[in-house]
Amino acid sequence: AVSPHDTRVVFAGCDVGGFYRSDDAGASWRIRTAGLRDVYVECIVPHPRDRDTIYAGTEGGVHKSVNGGRTWTCLREGFPPPERHRFSVPVGALAVDPHRPDTLYAGIGRPRWGKDGAGTVYRTDDGGAHWRIANPGGGGMDRDAIVASLVPDPRDGRRLFAATHRGLFRSDDAGATWRALTNGLPHRRVRRVALCEARPDILYLTLESEPGRTPWQGGVYRSDDGGATWQPRCEGLGHTVGKPGAADPMTSNVDRLAVHPANPDIVYAGDTAWVTAGLYRTTDGGRRWERVTRSRPAGGAPANMDYGWIAMWGPTVMGLAMDPRAPDTLYFSTSGHAFRSTDRGGTWRQVYTRRAERPAGA
Repeated sequence: AVSPHDTRVVFAGCDVGGFYRSDDAGASWRIRTAGLRDVYVECIVPHPRDRDTIYAGTEGGVHKSVNGGRTWTCLREGFPPPERHRFSVPVGALAVDPHRPDTLYAGIGRPRWGKDGAGTVYRTDDGGAHWRIANPGGGGMDRDAIVASLVPDPRDGRRLFAATHRGLFRSDDAGATWRALTNGLPHRRVRRVALCEARPDILYLTLESEPGRTPWQGGVYRSDDGGATWQPRCEGLGHTVGKPGAADPMTSNVDRLAVHPANPDIVYAGDTAWVTAGLYRTTDGGRRWERVTRSRPAGGAPANMDYGWIAMWGPTVMGLAMDPRAPDTLYFSTSGHAFRSTDRGGTWRQVYTRRAERPAGA
């Protein structure tokens, strides 16, 4: 995530490394894990008004920092108590009400693992001090839904979109009740959802295509009416389907999304597959996508990435962030790299390692 207050401040969450902060746009990083009870960071949400307040969703619950990430407090009041052999409150998604930032929502599930969905969204109205279930009994959401992303409508924070592996849902009453938005979708295995801040009725979502099953049914879909109807926007994306029994990453699947805050036709989508790994960009609302990451020459085009020392795998996109103050600047991460672009994906500089020059005569 990029701070909405300072374009130089960037946050990174890891699966085993916890939370990192950079104050120089990724040139250097500091680990900030003091107080984190769980270092598997699934999502990061900066406070929209207070530059020092940050929320992190982990498999062990919600954590809050009020000093820019130097120290953290676990916010468990109202959640189930910790258990010895399972995660009792894995948080897969967080959202802050843009108008009432003491109101937050936490979606339950482990989306990277595809586990522990409960069809449950928690809510707090006091900055995380106390939580309660917003949708007792599901409120229309499937009971086993894994919540992978929560997105509030910038016009009204009581309207929320939830991407789950059981479909896309919308709530108009602060998460109490939900209805599925599936018109135009070939199935309900939704991975992520994102919208344009300036035109929030324009949304994009990503669908998961099942490994080994043809025809391929993944990719990106777009709605121009607040999610009521959806149209496929997949031309130019990878369409590879792995053979039955092959590993999941042998099937093309787009996961992460980033939409330009002012122009809804500029969108970035990250493919997690080994066979079609990379970040894709559209400038015409998804009618045509182009891959903007080339770790080596391809199709007559030169490489456009400074790749660093980890050269054993391709740019599988596990995390993606757009600078809200300077949307031509993007960051994306793999399971081992982090990259930055300041020219809309034209070129990429690695920001995960520092080059060490060999001394003369050594």
